[in-house]
Amino acid sequence: MSILPSAVPVVNLESGSSEAQAASLSQLQSEESSYRSICDTALRGIEQALKREDLDPNVRDKLTPLFSSIKEQKNNLISIISKAQEVEELITSDDDTIEPSAYRQETQSLLEKFTKATGELSLEIGSLGELIAEHDIPV
Repeated sequence: MSILPSAVPVVNLESGSSEAQAASLSQLQSEESSYRSICDTALRGIEQALKREDLDPNVRDKLTPLFSSIKEQKNNLISIISKAQEVEELITSDDDTIEPSAYRQETQSLLEKFTKATGELSLEIGSLGELIAEHDIPV
């Protein structure tokens, strides 16, 4: 079971209208606060655990890279969401000088990056949950 927010709808980008592409990007953006919250909660929990002097060194060695990885995924997701906002604004603008296929390619790329990043984040959060449960780490 994934702890992550709802999936972003996928459009057929070959025939998908600009409105459908914009809607997909808008949905992606709407998930930002959920992902920020998930990452911030995980990062705070790791920070609290790392501050414990009685923390097993082996657990510390596992938590430290997880902290860096989750922080990196958070920044990556924020960057993707920010780019999605820019692309959505271009799609919904009256600028006819940009080729629609460029929008399709950029939308496809952003959705793929977002899907990959959320998948990696889900695995990292799962690993964190296992560590917390296995070693009875209070967070």
